[in-house]
Amino acid sequence: MTYKIVYTGRLVSSNTFYAGGDWRVRNGIQQKWHKIYSILFLEAKLKPFKSFDLRVLYNSRHDVDNISANVKLCADSLKGKYIKDDSSDYFQSMSIRRDKSLPKNTIEFYIDTHD
Repeated sequence: MTYKIVYTGRLVSSNTFYAGGDWRVRNGIQQKWHKIYSILFLEAKLKPFKSFDLRVLYNSRHDVDNISANVKLCADSLKGKYIKDDSSDYFQSMSIRRDKSLPKNTIEFYIDTHD
């Protein structure tokens, strides 16, 4: 099954997320995004699954590699409730592509699940 998760708003840059800051700052960012993704997962009616692939489309000022923090935050938010963990046994692949046809500051996650 494929679930589509869409978020429009300010995205997290990997440079900002990993740039030196105190662990408490990163933890605060993680907690904020965990709440956002939890709501989006509920809206998409996600059900637990055994493994998954993740396809990401986005449109923002960020380079492709700077979008990776958003992917990590999304995958981490799946752990425990929807998937056992995000090791390669469960999180099997990902792709990230910029799509200029999307509204600005939008990211779409396509979670392709395997049961």
